Amino acid sequence: MVIASSAHPMSNHCVSLKETRFEMCIRAGYDKTFPFENDFTEAEQQEVAREFTEILKSLKNCSHDGLAELIECSLFVPKCNMLGEPVYPCRQACAEYLRRCEYELSKHALDYLIPWCLLLSNGSVGHAPCFQPSNFTANESAPGPLDRGCQELIFPACKNIGAFDHTLISVSMQKKLYSWFFKKEYNANDTETEFPGAVRKLLDQYPKCQENIKKLFCGEHFPPCFPDESPRVNLRERAKIELGWGTCMVQW
Repeated sequence: MVIASSAHPMSNHCVSLKETRFEMCIRAGYDKTFPFENDFTEAEQQEVAREFTEILKSLKNCSHDGLAELIECSLFVPKCNMLGEPVYPCRQACAEYLRRCEYELSKHALDYLIPWCLLLSNGSVGHAPCFQPSNFTANESAPGPLDRGCQELIFPACKNIGAFDHTLISVSMQKKLYSWFFKKEYNANDTETEFPGAVRKLLDQYPKCQENIKKLFCGEHFPPCFPDESPRVNLRERAKIELGWGTCMVQW
């Protein structure tokens, strides 16, 4: 799964996917997206398109009806409607994609996609418009990754801020992220309780914004989950708003 997103939803006009490196995304059921960021070079586009091709090939056995293209392409080149607004897949389609392709996706991709899927609209009255493939049917009677519920938060620095105790990210992936940030294996009896070095630099640089910088980091990497409620991932957005205005003009 390609993590970055370079099509710019803040633009108010659409561009065609036809005769572009991402023409394969037309199979998702749309042919218009948003312009790429100016710094997204031709070489980078070529590399990302190659990754897309490889990803979609690896998923052909679990998704043969455009469902993989729908979800993966919407992450990177989302649908642009007639008003120049982004329209994302319905949550039901994303849930079915994870249900079908759970064992073909890497654990990292799965953990990234679960919070994203939970943010999507279900298309009901009062919710944002969404779309799904024609003739789409979901096997909602079968459990899937979106049903796995909250996971214990074990990343020490985030656990210590006291904002939440559970996350949507699996314990095994939290341990991998810990190893990546601190360059050593996670050991419950000997853990780093401080934030990673890059975050500590921001804390020193913006002392008035320390609490929100911590929340932003934790919400970004370990989206919060509350066992007694429907899964929520709003801590990151709440902190991001506060960081972007007033005294907290932080470049994250």
